[in-house]
Order: sequence, then structure tokens, then C-alpha cells
Amino acid sequence: MKKLLLLLIMTYAVNAQTVKKITFSGGAPLDSFQAKTIIPLLKEAFKRENIEFEAKYFPSLRSLAKSNKGITDGELYRIYNFAKVTNNKYKNLIRIESKLLSFHICAFSNKDLNITKWEDLKDYKVAYVRGKKNAQKNLQRFLRKDKIIKVSDAKQSFEMLRYKRVDIVISDREFFDKLNKNDTRFASIKEVGELGEVKMYSYMNKKYKELAVKIANRLDEMKKDGTYINILNKARSIND
Repeated sequence: MKKLLLLLIMTYAVNAQTVKKITFSGGAPLDSFQAKTIIPLLKEAFKRENIEFEAKYFPSLRSLAKSNKGITDGELYRIYNFAKVTNNKYKNLIRIESKLLSFHICAFSNKDLNITKWEDLKDYKVAYVRGKKNAQKNLQRFLRKDKIIKVSDAKQSFEMLRYKRVDIVISDREFFDKLNKNDTRFASIKEVGELGEVKMYSYMNKKYKELAVKIANRLDEMKKDGTYINILNKARSIND
């Protein structure tokens, strides 16, 4: 029985040297700051392994389903403790052990509020992007179900806030800074509290376990040789 199990594992795994192309999906539009930073980082890392890299967008939960089933090969970015906050629901996804970015998760409102922790949200109607597991878990701890509003994308949540359909939006600071800079309709909205820093990593389907280790090493290599910071600075300049 043990020999059969080992044979199945060996059959399921993919030899990194045979891979020619990899496709990751992401739960946020590919023109977002995060995607515009992470995609070129991954392209370069996979290029150094002579592998073509492609990114696609699907709504967050659909993206997860596809990568977990192996229809796509991985997730562009998810939080470091993704397995924990999802109660290990997506068992086929493994983390590429090299941090890509950090984001600041904040509360935004057009009211004069002071939010310092998740519990402070309990008296308000709060919107967040469906599939953001960290936000979902924290909101469900402190808010009634009817106070939690799930939306398809971050801009939609700020539209709801602008029309006072919700009291607070949970989103990352980097996204709002760009939105507010490019669209004066959101000028009345402001950050009313920071809820924590989120460290972002890419994930791969576990059949690429060997390749995931190689890509982590390539990303670390890029951090040492200056490629990482050059790509990050370029993305920031485009975003500005």
C-alpha cells in the first residue's frame, strides 16, 4: 500500500525541467498596483528557469477553485497565512517561500471615525471584496451577518460608500491612494484606521512542489542582484 501511495505521489508531481509554460490567476484586475508589480516579478523568476509565465484574471473564488484543481497552475498572490484563514480548504496550494509585497489593510469612510482594531467595526455596515479571506474571517468575528457586504471588486465597494450604502470599506491603502488620485468623486472618503500589514506570497498547485522551491530561490536571487527593487520602483512610478 505504501509503495502504491509513493507511486501515485511521484506520478502526480511534475518534473520542473519538463515545464515550458505556467499560468497563474489572480482575484484582482491585472491593472491593479499589486498585479502590475507581481506579474513582472514572476515573469522574471520563471524566465530564469526558462519557463514562459502568463497571468489571467478571474473573480477571487473562481481563481482559487481553478488553481486548487490544477486548471491553472497557481495564484498570483495571497496572504502568508492563507491556509490558516481558510481552514486549509485549498489543500492543493503551496506557498512559494519568498515574500513578494506587503500591504496595509485599512478602514475607509466618509464619516469622522477612529478605527484601531477589527472590533471597532461592530456597529457599522462594512463592505469588502469577496474572496479576501483575512477580512472575511475578522469581520465574521465581530459583525452580524447583515452588516457584512461582499462586493465583486474594490472600486464597487467605494462606490457604495460614496452613495452611503455602507459606512466603511475595508481595502488596502495602495489601491485607495491610486483611486482617490485619479477620480475626484471619491474626495470625501478618507482613511479612518489601519488594521494591519498583510504579507503577500504567490502559491502554486502542489504538483509543482519542486518548481515552487526553485522559483522561491530565483525571487531571493532577484532581491540580492537588484532586479526586485528595480521592478518594484518601475511599478510604483507607473502607479504614480
